[in-house]
Amino acid sequence: RVLDIGTGTGIIAVTLKQLFPNLQVTATDISPDALNIARENAADKKAVIDFQLGDLFEPVLGQEFDLIISNPPYIGSDETNVMSKSTVLYEPDLALFAGENGYQIYWRLFDQIHDYLAKPGYFIGEFGYQQGQSLLAGAKDRLRMTDAEVNIIQDYAGNDRIIVIQNPYNTTI
Repeated sequence: RVLDIGTGTGIIAVTLKQLFPNLQVTATDISPDALNIARENAADKKAVIDFQLGDLFEPVLGQEFDLIISNPPYIGSDETNVMSKSTVLYEPDLALFAGENGYQIYWRLFDQIHDYLAKPGYFIGEFGYQQGQSLLAGAKDRLRMTDAEVNIIQDYAGNDRIIVIQNPYNTTI
């Protein structure tokens, strides 16, 4: 059981389904337009995915997932000067920018994830190259999973880029 939060065009959900056909993949997004594109991409690749419209966990209330993945908006509004011109011009703001200096979506995910992440289970999320240590500290402060392991993985350029949360067993308090 896999949940892709903020699926956008569906590339992660579709790729996972193609690589591992037996996965039950659910993908959510707050944008109806993004979900329509994701549905088209999944149909083109013959990937059967349950697409749901809504904000974060809202469309999957009461469900648990073995793997939750997300590439949420994580850019602060003050970072446009370091972004490529094509990204600023052609990507929707909803897919790029998050309040609280880019952390808002992550704080909301960390506050809620304990209700949706199976035991054992994993959360994997992408973030901006300068956000690793703040996300690590925020996860430790906000997660309500006492034995969760939180790690940061670097990309090929050596930048902090991926957060991995492992919920090893039933640790919700």
